[in-house]
Amino acid sequence: MLESEFLKAVALHQAGRLTEALSAYKPFLAHALRGPDAASNLAALSLQMGDRVAAEAYARQATSRKPGHANAWNHLGLALKARDAMKDAGDAFARAVSLDPRHAQAFANLAEVRVALNDIVGAIQCYAAALAIEPELTIALVGLVHRKQ
Repeated sequence: MLESEFLKAVALHQAGRLTEALSAYKPFLAHALRGPDAASNLAALSLQMGDRVAAEAYARQATSRKPGHANAWNHLGLALKARDAMKDAGDAFARAVSLDPRHAQAFANLAEVRVALNDIVGAIQCYAAALAIEPELTIALVGLVHRKQ
């Protein structure tokens, strides 16, 4: 029952039914097993809804409860980037890729931060790493082409 309810929350989120997904995820925050996943997903959902403060709080909750949660670190990086805390965002993205070296989106996000910090060589390396994992990742493809020009 628990797993099916969590999957229902994920499906609502993926369908763009954000308010319903928000309500569906919240009961899982207290759950030992699914709590970090719910908090990480709530971070992403909060960003989609434009609430950077909640996004950062949920991501921090997820990373503190499960420090090895790569997606939570990626979501924390996105929340920090949204408030222009680029160095901290870069640290969070770097943590995500160290935990999951196949996390293409985190590599692309790290590349974007490196561009913002004027580290073009580092950005190119991160875009290339993202594309080695996921060759069709648009943000990495476009970013790499622009930075190589």
